[in-house]
Amino acid sequence: MNKITELVTSNYKYLSIVILIMIGFVIALSTYFSWVSADAAYYLSVARDIASGYIPYSDINMHYTPLMMYINSLIYFVFKSPNYLFFLLTQFLIIGLASILFFKLLIDCFSIKRNSAFFIVTLCALSILSSDGTYIVLEVYSFLFVIIGGLFFFRKDYLWAGFLIGFSFFIKQYSVLNYMPFYFLLFFYKSKREISWTPIILFSLGGLICLGLFLLIFLGIYEIPFEQLLSQLSGTEYSTWASSNTSSIFSYFIGVKNLLLLLLPILLFLLFFGETKSYYIIFLLIGILVNILPTFVKSYQHYLINTYPYVFILLGIVLDNALGKTKQMKLAYFAIALILFSTFVARIVKHKHKNYDQELISSKVKKVIPKGSEIYMHGEIRYLYILNNYRNPALEKVGYSYMAKDLQENFPKASLSNKLTGEITDIIPLNNKDSIYIYNKNF
Repeated sequence: MNKITELVTSNYKYLSIVILIMIGFVIALSTYFSWVSADAAYYLSVARDIASGYIPYSDINMHYTPLMMYINSLIYFVFKSPNYLFFLLTQFLIIGLASILFFKLLIDCFSIKRNSAFFIVTLCALSILSSDGTYIVLEVYSFLFVIIGGLFFFRKDYLWAGFLIGFSFFIKQYSVLNYMPFYFLLFFYKSKREISWTPIILFSLGGLICLGLFLLIFLGIYEIPFEQLLSQLSGTEYSTWASSNTSSIFSYFIGVKNLLLLLLPILLFLLFFGETKSYYIIFLLIGILVNILPTFVKSYQHYLINTYPYVFILLGIVLDNALGKTKQMKLAYFAIALILFSTFVARIVKHKHKNYDQELISSKVKKVIPKGSEIYMHGEIRYLYILNNYRNPALEKVGYSYMAKDLQENFPKASLSNKLTGEITDIIPLNNKDSIYIYNKNF
């Protein structure tokens, strides 16, 4: 056993190869057992509608910033009826591209040794995949733009840095928090007595140009009223919904467990085995702390992905300063990789039936509601928007909101629940316990 341990920890490349094999298994399993998640039904339906000429915030009520949907709408432009796997594989390509650029960031901007950097990047990719990265999530795209923005920032191209970090905000609003650690560096880097205002002005200008383009497109070209745009993007509806569905402290820690696992060895090292001389430690800790904030609204695992640029740069700095503790740190993070992989496999085993169930339900429903029909899907079956290409007749009213309940409209509605009031015009039995109830009246 000691010989195996010595072999594994003697060089980062052995650890990295094993983690790459894990990543290969994760991608293969998640592709084979792929199922349309609740978030995917939302994002990809909007992407399809954009490709059909609909305008977010005008034709589609939407409480997210739209860049990821526009990116995925290109797939709908290229392919008439793309399979869900196209979008999943696109996300894996985004993770791969972000990993390559992250490797470059670690080496060029933080002087991390190549073997260490490769190990960090592979572990980061596995962590993203294990944090809901095998579903369609916005944070993967946001991660990419933060990495690109970081590359420009540390090359002192502050205008482009501010502009590209702004792109992460237009993936998801929470990503505006990424400006905070970078502003900290601009104001307090190396405890300078005199603040250099040129980088601050250029960085801010880049962000403002990005915002200006967004406003020009949606307020100027598409002529969407500012109040309408603001009400949809403010997040008040989501915050109200999230606060009414509070979770326990235990549930919170289960949601953020991947981050806690990744941070524990770093914090123990910094606490017990000395300090590093890096000026970036506070910058990285601020980046982690501000990006944890959304988890206090909802502790979804994919929210953690926004912390990973900072977590893994911090890991690189610590590993390069570990000195006599390098072997222990390697073993700790190899053990964490095994835990992440094991929890992913456990989740696949738990949900392996979902792919089959969704396809079966899709087939049954198509016989009653033809593919491409207009029908409002509510609850768990919203994946039929993707699998059966159903059209949403409530786009302007509620879009694809998870939270819509009382819609005062006369259009057909399908739901897995029979708790709603209204006249039932059809019932589609799906299995022993579930049926789809179609309503044609106010509800």
